Amino acid sequence: MKATAWMLRLFTYKNDSGLRKKRQPIFENLAFRHKFDVNYAGDNLDRHCFDIYYANEENRKHKLIVDIHGGAYIMSHRKDNLHFGLSFLEQGYDFVTLDYRVNRGHLTIADQTGDLAQAIRYIQKHSQELDIYEDEIYLTGDSAGGHLALLFAILSENQGLQEELDLNIAHFKPKAVLVNCPVFDYCGASLRHTGTRGAQKLIYGPRYLDFDFLNRYSPSSYINDLTLPVFCSTCKLDFIRQESLALQKALSERGDFEFIDIDSDDPKIGHVHNILLPEREESIRVNNAMMAFIEKY
Repeated sequence: MKATAWMLRLFTYKNDSGLRKKRQPIFENLAFRHKFDVNYAGDNLDRHCFDIYYANEENRKHKLIVDIHGGAYIMSHRKDNLHFGLSFLEQGYDFVTLDYRVNRGHLTIADQTGDLAQAIRYIQKHSQELDIYEDEIYLTGDSAGGHLALLFAILSENQGLQEELDLNIAHFKPKAVLVNCPVFDYCGASLRHTGTRGAQKLIYGPRYLDFDFLNRYSPSSYINDLTLPVFCSTCKLDFIRQESLALQKALSERGDFEFIDIDSDDPKIGHVHNILLPEREESIRVNNAMMAFIEKY
């Protein structure tokens, strides 16, 4: 167990270091108005911040993409998703990337969702000074962030669940939710995709064996109650593709559900490829489809 945890920590460090190097040139040449490191919790934690970017006025749609990054609940950072967000900014959409505390075995999903609920409340309260329109919000997320985006879409329509999970998000009403390679069955994913118990504890925290608790935070537990339009993408080489397929099965009868499954044997076109490599042809196809979906709703 200790060896597994050590290897995951090393992988996390290398992944985050690599993403920091990759994003630096983007920030050096950023051509969009922005507000960096807006703290939503009144403390000094970087993970309790969000960044907001504004489309240029000549084509600004006054529609806001609220994006939750993935990273297996233990890595990545809000700034890593700007590369993905540029596709939307260039087409006139404002883009905000939310951050939350990542796990090292000491947090639970309740802590992480509590962070995001606090961020959402802050954005609602300060929408005027942030220069955004509350009634034109679209929620997105990838991988673990896809799980969180789906959960908050469900919460936005279920006051009782907000109270049960102590996740007050007031009148947050996204118009649609768009997810890429999401975790759908959070409890099942903890068993299927993480291997040893050491890895499970590092990713899911001290309640990693409390399956009733994990199910309470799983979109699969409430999906039949979700009425918002849903977009989902996956690909042939997505290592958690079965999660997207399970979401597809649950929503396949709905007319406002769109599903894209990229059939490619290119090893680079894998899990969340449109986030990590948005310039690739397959990624452009997915991101263009996301924008077309937004325009429907």
